[in-house]
Amino acid sequence: MKLFCIISDKSHVGKTYISSHIVSSLKMLNKTVCYYKPFVMEVRDNKLFDCEYVKNKTTLRASDIFVSYATNGNISPLHSINTKIDERDITDVIDENKDIYDYMVFESLSLYSPIKENYNFMDLILDIEKESEVHVIPVVEYDSNIIHSSLEQVELFHTRGFKIPFIIINVKKDLFVSNSVIEYIKNQINPIKVYTTEFDNDAEKKKIEDIKYPDIIKELF
Repeated sequence: MKLFCIISDKSHVGKTYISSHIVSSLKMLNKTVCYYKPFVMEVRDNKLFDCEYVKNKTTLRASDIFVSYATNGNISPLHSINTKIDERDITDVIDENKDIYDYMVFESLSLYSPIKENYNFMDLILDIEKESEVHVIPVVEYDSNIIHSSLEQVELFHTRGFKIPFIIINVKKDLFVSNSVIEYIKNQINPIKVYTTEFDNDAEKKKIEDIKYPDIIKELF
């Protein structure tokens, strides 16, 4: 099983939205795929928002969606975010499913947020990498720190030998984007590709502009 690990240096930058697109793309390419987010922090209408969102936006069954201590894919707010979970719990879920699915879309916590004391993303991903092929996809929010945050995330994983097929730079709607900045980042991380998306804070509107995810994913085969 191969893993697409969607990570970011910030929260609420659209990781779940992007994950749902990648899940749909893999399904369109006739791949078996599941979604896993160990820590689900947001509950809306008495439901785990991230899992419910992925279920509604893709063709995944509930049994293909995993959260902390939900190895049967059950979607329920009873899976408390306060439950202690360590790296072994996460690697167990991955190991249990590695022969069932071609791909797992794994959505991590924000990279630098110490939300769980027993959770160290780098240690975890290095452990997973021993058994599975891991593609790390950083999601970066366009702001005044864009160059630093982009290069930092790419360097962090690339120097440790992880595959980074591309990075995604989220641009908030109506924000002026300097093409020279984007080109500078592209040149610095070449041959890793850079894709930009448009993110709208208004949940009722389209959040991400036209990215041809199936075409992007095809490049990885």
